[in-house]
Amino acid sequence: MITNTNVDCLSLAIDDDVRAIARERAAGERASIGHALSMLARTALLPAGEAATVRNAIPLLAGRSGGRPVTLDVVNQLRDELS
Repeated sequence: MITNTNVDCLSLAIDDDVRAIARERAAGERASIGHALSMLARTALLPAGEAATVRNAIPLLAGRSGGRPVTLDVVNQLRDELS
């Protein structure tokens, strides 16, 4: 029997939608559902400005001051310039 004294085990009633999100994130990160739930909880506990640094498990890039938003037109223009 392996005992890890750094982990507390407990039973929680978790809503189906939250469990589904945690399961998806865990699979995408190859982590346990418990780890995914812990990361979701940590993210929710951050101040609002800091919580937006990761979305759908993808880190977001910080915007530049004075930078313009990237629109489909900008993407198409850049693509056409490379063709």
